[in-house]
Amino acid sequence: MTVETQVNRVQYVGNGVAREFPVPFPVPRAEHLRLFLWANNRQTEMTEGFTVFGAGSAAVTAALDNALPMGVKLTILRRMPFVQPTDLMNSGPFHLEVIEGSDDNLAMQIQQLAEEVGRAIVAPESLEAGEVTYEKLAALLHDSEAALAAALAAAELAQEMAGRAEEAFGQATRTVDQWKALSTAAYDVPHKKMPSAIYHPESNMILFGVPRGRNGRDGRRGKMGPPGPMGPIHPGPVVGLIDCGGAMHFSETAFDCGQADAWT
Repeated sequence: MTVETQVNRVQYVGNGVAREFPVPFPVPRAEHLRLFLWANNRQTEMTEGFTVFGAGSAAVTAALDNALPMGVKLTILRRMPFVQPTDLMNSGPFHLEVIEGSDDNLAMQIQQLAEEVGRAIVAPESLEAGEVTYEKLAALLHDSEAALAAALAAAELAQEMAGRAEEAFGQATRTVDQWKALSTAAYDVPHKKMPSAIYHPESNMILFGVPRGRNGRDGRRGKMGPPGPMGPIHPGPVVGLIDCGGAMHFSETAFDCGQADAWT
């Protein structure tokens, strides 16, 4: 067996139905597993009412006789005895499994100590063992509580400032919208009149009268367009010289030679 994980504890929260709980770390023997219940801010160790299956294998399970109640926390912890049971005889057999099992036992003992120290209040490295007193630990705890209170106050202040920033952003957005409304509501004032402003209390808006500027100069005349299409051809009056017995007459209409004297 090898110890490939630093985990030596696992926790579950009851749902009123589950009874079997996997153990994700090696357990050499069933008696090396301890179970604790946490309910109503109080811990109770289970000394009966459960069974450990698969000890010494890769699949270990802790099975309770009854379902874990809703909301109750179950802590499964490996606890190794601080002993070294391996006895190697001089000139005796040298089995690798025995040596590996002894190393595994030492590794699990070290993990057990590390887990316990991780839950302990540890004094600063600057203090020696004889200098660690209750008063100093109480002062350290007080400083920690003060730091926590300061952190919570800073978080609360940050949240308040965030609320103010959001409120300011909303106000700025409303102001921009109002100015946009004012710009679109500006009315025209004839040239040479003074600017004016009208306040509307019902809308809390000010309408600004902006004088018109002078008319600009006429622009350049555009280029002449292309000629239009030719109109239809209509027959005009008869125009020509009429020969009336050697006398020529000019006529623009129908002409009768008998009327020649009248034209001359």
